[in-house]
Amino acid sequence: MLKGNNMKIKNGITFFVMMMLLNIIIIPEQTYADNTQCLSPQSNTTKEGIVLSGTLAEGIIETVIDGVKVYIIRGTDNLGNPVEVKTTPFGGQAFSWTHNGKALLHEPPKVSEITKNIFAGGMPVAAGFSNRVPKNADGKAVISWNDGQKVRDVEVQVRHPWGPGAPFAIHGSTWFETWDVIKTGYLEEYGAQGITYELDSRLEKYADVRKELFSDLIFRLTYYLDANGLLCSVFECENAGKEEAPVQITWHPWLNLPGNREDWELWLPFNSVWAVDGNKYPTGERLPINADTVNGFMQKTNIHGRDYAVIQLGKNEFDHFFTDANKSLDGSVMIGLFNPKLGIHFWVTQEQLSDFVFYSDLKTPNFFFACMEPANGPANAINLHGTIPSVPVDVVKPGKAIRKGIAFGYVGMSKIYTATTSPAQQALDRTLSIIDGAPAARSGLQTGTDTTITAA
Repeated sequence: MLKGNNMKIKNGITFFVMMMLLNIIIIPEQTYADNTQCLSPQSNTTKEGIVLSGTLAEGIIETVIDGVKVYIIRGTDNLGNPVEVKTTPFGGQAFSWTHNGKALLHEPPKVSEITKNIFAGGMPVAAGFSNRVPKNADGKAVISWNDGQKVRDVEVQVRHPWGPGAPFAIHGSTWFETWDVIKTGYLEEYGAQGITYELDSRLEKYADVRKELFSDLIFRLTYYLDANGLLCSVFECENAGKEEAPVQITWHPWLNLPGNREDWELWLPFNSVWAVDGNKYPTGERLPINADTVNGFMQKTNIHGRDYAVIQLGKNEFDHFFTDANKSLDGSVMIGLFNPKLGIHFWVTQEQLSDFVFYSDLKTPNFFFACMEPANGPANAINLHGTIPSVPVDVVKPGKAIRKGIAFGYVGMSKIYTATTSPAQQALDRTLSIIDGAPAARSGLQTGTDTTITAA
């Protein structure tokens, strides 16, 4: 429910619409003292755990699984279905998300595998840089940044599962590090049970990370379940150094998709896809989304003034970077992944994130998956920005911070929709009509800008 809004959810509104309404991420004014920011406050709960709508997460469980420290968030959605998220300080990631016993993320047979291979599953987070940075002629992966006064270079390590001989560095500077736990339990600023991890690159133990950054950066990742079981995550980057720093962030969930690929549809509110070269590196050129640029493209559908591209997974492979979003009035972007035959719907709402990556291949024999990856730019964006300024990059000035938010949801649709129109279109139509009817929330924090931190 929107912060500062007394709108009540009436009995006639379906469970799905309630879920989607609460999925809107709102950013309030950026004035706070503890350097923590709420991108999605739960105004329908109290600190004592009294529930006004839905059910709060039950609490945080600390344990060890297969030698890995794990923090578990357990709760229910407002139909009473159990929801559970497992997180770990290693990489500051969530590696398990279940709904009513169903594993929504692919999980490796042993939890310890996530400490060795970023492709093992779960939802690793790529921070610092994200996706791929190609090697140069000297065989090094280098990121260059021109701050208007000088060009600075940092070399990033190639931590690819293929080994140091891989042609590119991948997925950031932080996923292999053990982050510090700074908050667990009830997070007042989020109105929910959750956990916050921190990686302060000024600390000696993170010296290798600092070498790959353009300033002294502090990363924070928060995970919580909202009152209706949505998996929410907030990323914050604070610049504690003396020089500006470009920063990339991408969440990389490996979603389990049951059934046949032919039955799954991706609904994208984006207008463009980044052109790539023969090695799948973006060139900086934007192309329209159509049958010539995206495998499986079916049609475009306009819902509440927003164009959605409808794409069938089928026998197609995907490794695409999308941009130029058709945003909701509150600035958020909602992407859906539907299987009408099975009555299943995944969705993600992303706030202050300009791009979206979709990856799904036919080479992985053990499971059928798709990666819905909210991002603030395409692969190699920092390097591209130097020659093509229109390529989005977030720049954090000294003493400032940026924040990004996502919310993942899952629901079965079979008992909600009629057969007269597409279930996916009905879902989007109902949700966007509510978003359009709600007061727009403006905070002054827009993608690509900075936020001043108020000292305690």
